[in-house]
Amino acid sequence: MKPLNTQFYKKLVSPLTNGCWMLVLLLLSGCKNFVEVAPPKNSITSESVYTSDETAASVLTGIYTRFNGDIAGGINGMSIRCGLSADELSLFSGSVNQDLVGQYRNDISSQSNNSFWEYLYNYILVTNSAIEGIQQSSTLSSTAKNQLLGESYFLRSFCYFYLVNLYGGVPIVTTPDFSVNAVEPRASVTDVYDLITSDLIHAQEYLSEDYKSANAKDNTTERIRPNKDAALAMLARTKLYVKSYAEAEAFASQVIENKRLYDIETLDNTFLKSSREAIWQLQPTNIGWNTEDARIFILTQSGLSDLTPVYLNNSFISTVKSDDLRYLSWVNSITLSSNDLYYFPFKYKIGTYDSPLNEYLMVLRLSEQYLIRSEARVMQGNIDGAKADLNVIRNRANLPDTEANDKENLLNAILEERRIELFTEWGHRWLDLKRTETINDVMGTESANKGSNWNSNMALFPIPLADIQRNPSLRNAQNPGY
Repeated sequence: MKPLNTQFYKKLVSPLTNGCWMLVLLLLSGCKNFVEVAPPKNSITSESVYTSDETAASVLTGIYTRFNGDIAGGINGMSIRCGLSADELSLFSGSVNQDLVGQYRNDISSQSNNSFWEYLYNYILVTNSAIEGIQQSSTLSSTAKNQLLGESYFLRSFCYFYLVNLYGGVPIVTTPDFSVNAVEPRASVTDVYDLITSDLIHAQEYLSEDYKSANAKDNTTERIRPNKDAALAMLARTKLYVKSYAEAEAFASQVIENKRLYDIETLDNTFLKSSREAIWQLQPTNIGWNTEDARIFILTQSGLSDLTPVYLNNSFISTVKSDDLRYLSWVNSITLSSNDLYYFPFKYKIGTYDSPLNEYLMVLRLSEQYLIRSEARVMQGNIDGAKADLNVIRNRANLPDTEANDKENLLNAILEERRIELFTEWGHRWLDLKRTETINDVMGTESANKGSNWNSNMALFPIPLADIQRNPSLRNAQNPGY
């Protein structure tokens, strides 16, 4: 990795020069093998960033690079934080990380040191500047311009999807002008979803059908820049969440039917960088390591600590049948010196330093699309079609066809299948409990096991106190209970 010039870095992190958050290109310090071009050696102005395909591409590459350390894998990632909030993960009893303790006990402080709100809005401000800069550029190649514009819309929608699901209605920010953004009030959940949908429609119109390399022009087998199918996959998920079931089915079908690129993999191959199940992955950027999830999740005889502080919740383990191949392939266990047995996620299997780079962090994959379409079909009365999609996932795990034959039982079966198939991936379980309105029943029981008392306000995370203090429009808009 080549370090950024110190003076350049200082300019990048200086507060909002000309209101242009595009220069949160501070996100840029990624590995050369991902970027494939060296980071700029000299300071970059907002006017010059979008004059070449390589420098323009590096803006979006910077977001992918930062995702790994900010919101994706690792101790502060979406999978661990939401897994602790839900009924997937338990926390090491000796943890001194108070942010993790609060997450586990569903008692998050508005002054927490880790907030997805701050990270996601930083990314949004970068994409807002990118959209403006790319649209105004007259020197980018048409191929790169379309791809990067599509990526910008896609990433903005992806960030808003998690903001609205973690916090409820949030401010809609679509300009790089800080003076405007700093006073935006919270929008309704419906309005946020409308923006997500609009951005994803734009994204799939601009994005390439193939996967593009670091320069956003050349085709590649690496699936680390979103393509058209990534936007369609997020559209399918979004439409499921807003209960537009016919559209959810249609978008999921477009991805499922693209046999040129996608297929259901064997369980052991699902999370490899070469997986045909992958729709969008993040390439590891911490040199010498594969995924951060493997580093955090895989337990060794060193035991539990604040470096490896989580293990699979007993309520999750009890739901996975012993003849389910996912239990054998995606779950592992260890007996520590205390003679206590701990189960841990084993989807990513390479947790040692300096191993060959064979695993990429999965963000979107084909199995979710089958489960989306299955649920969407149930809600439209297509029981046979829903069962067929569900059975694709079950049969891959060596399970027989589902016995559910009516709407209620089939919906329960799909939710249970999502729990097992998508565990510890990007907070699926936490979000599923909320959108299916089962969170109060499940967490009412689960919180007692955690030593806390559940109330429905805990379904939303608090808006960070610092952001409330900065934005006068948020002064009386904190989520209830905080």
